[in-house]
Amino acid sequence: MSGWEAASHRGKGQASLDSEELYDGKPTIRMENAEADHTMAIQTIEVKPETDYRVTAYAKTEDIEPEEDGKNGACIGIRGTYELSKPFPMSVNVNKSTSR
Repeated sequence: MSGWEAASHRGKGQASLDSEELYDGKPTIRMENAEADHTMAIQTIEVKPETDYRVTAYAKTEDIEPEEDGKNGACIGIRGTYELSKPFPMSVNVNKSTSR
């Protein structure tokens, strides 16, 4: 996954490039968890101070089972901040999330 790093909090999840599931004609990142885990695909970008940025991500979900408290599920976040989208539905074709 050139330009991306995969990480999994408990080591249960996996992230890999998926050349079969395309978005806008380009490969996507497939994330799979056999059980609840915080699995991430991380992209580090260089930013400048006092500059506004807009981060947009798209997610397709299928058969997500949240943990017992019902608070977890697929979401988009910005590492090192408290920016986090609301969890996506259990199954959705494509969902867009934008943060500033």
